[in-house]
Amino acid sequence: MKTNKLHDLAAQYGIDKTIQQIINAKNRPYKCPKCDGNGYTEEEYNAYPKGLPDSLITQDWQIRKVPCNLCDEEGWTRKEMIAKTKITTEIIGYEEK
Repeated sequence: MKTNKLHDLAAQYGIDKTIQQIINAKNRPYKCPKCDGNGYTEEEYNAYPKGLPDSLITQDWQIRKVPCNLCDEEGWTRKEMIAKTKITTEIIGYEEK
């Protein structure tokens, strides 16, 4: 019976979350819309070293994890947030719902 509760918590908060993160999430009941509950976002960057003779034409695009500043890397927020849009397709920030 208790394992079913653990499975439910894992399904709700993610299997990779620690017990402390789940406890903290109880104080933050809303999933972060920016990072989708991961606590980080991913961005693409050019990892090719600068200053080399061919650095202007050679690129090495890779992805790195960036801590989410909306939820302070928790994945969950205290207040429900929705995306603010400049035009109907461009997200310019987040606000309380």
